[in-house]
Amino acid sequence: MRALAALMVVFYHCGTPYVSGGTGVLVFFVLSGFLITWLLLKERERTGTVSLRDFYIRRSLRIFPAFYCYAAIVLVLMLALRRQVMWPQAVASLLYFNNYYQAFHGHLTSGLATPGR
Repeated sequence: MRALAALMVVFYHCGTPYVSGGTGVLVFFVLSGFLITWLLLKERERTGTVSLRDFYIRRSLRIFPAFYCYAAIVLVLMLALRRQVMWPQAVASLLYFNNYYQAFHGHLTSGLATPGR
């Protein structure tokens, strides 16, 4: 279910009509919150504590490879299809602060940003 929710968000970001990115985000975060809470409770039960440092290391190792793979595919496709790449926005995405970039520059439409609808 999380994979389908994530795909809804990806297709929404790509501008696919009739795809609800909001529903995808909601389902993904509800399921992710449940899973993360369950894992933290299991860690506390097993060790008596929760290590936030270890938690964030695990999260980074799980999220960053998929994100950078997706970003590489989007950028290669955009270049191959001769679509305009907004490099400042692409760099902001790669450095993981695209939300701040969009807050100052508006909702730019690309595979790395929320379409301006």
